[in-house]
This record gives sequence, C-alpha cells and structure tokens, in this order.
Amino acid sequence: MIAGKFVAESRPLRAARRSAPRRVAHHTPCRIRVEGALPTWLPGHTVAIGADGFTLIAPQDATGGAGVEVLFHSPGGASRTLMGVVRFTRRVMSGTYEWDVACGAEETRPAGSAGGPSGAAMPAMDASRV
Repeated sequence: MIAGKFVAESRPLRAARRSAPRRVAHHTPCRIRVEGALPTWLPGHTVAIGADGFTLIAPQDATGGAGVEVLFHSPGGASRTLMGVVRFTRRVMSGTYEWDVACGAEETRPAGSAGGPSGAAMPAMDASRV
C-alpha cells in the first residue's frame, strides 16, 4: 500500500476458480441398457444432462467403466439415445442408484420409431416402475 492506495502487487493472489461443466436439470423417464449385461432394458429416470455427460437414477448398480445406452423421448416427440461410459455410481436409497455417465455419442430417432438403438422392440413405458 502506497499513500492509502492499493498497488497491484500488494493484493493477495486468489486461487484460480475451477468451474465444473454445467448440467441442466432434465427429469424424464428413460430406458437403460448396460453393455455386456442381458439384452434387456432397465427402467430409469434422467436427472441432469450436460455436454460432458448425464446423471440418471436406476434400480440396479453398475460397474465403473461399463458402456450404457439411454433412450428417452424429448419434448419435440423424437426419441433420443445417449451413449456413454459409467464414471461412478452411488446408492441413494434402498434399491435405487445414481449413475454419473460420461457422454460418448448421441442419436436422434423420429417420433414413430419404436425400436431401441439396436432395432429390437422397446418395451412399453410403465410409469409406476420409474
């Protein structure tokens, strides 16, 4: 401090702020398929989606590094498929797990497409189980 004025060198240095990539809350029912597991779709619920990945709620635990496909319907009527790799999971309630998934690819299907990403028929959504 010189004569009551601050000099740039006298100010303490602040630690650089790290900001996490932004995710937007997006709550919608979805179907989940885990690579290497049985070819069945699990009911789930998306929590947040961002450019770096997404978070979802599922009835089963998954191992870190497992590939997943997530199918949900966007407000515009088209089906969207997000693919990624599970970063980590954590148990949030009895029989309920939160998965953090790193994004890999995205695919959009027309509203009339009822098949899953592999072309297999997707089971009807049951809101009572999601």
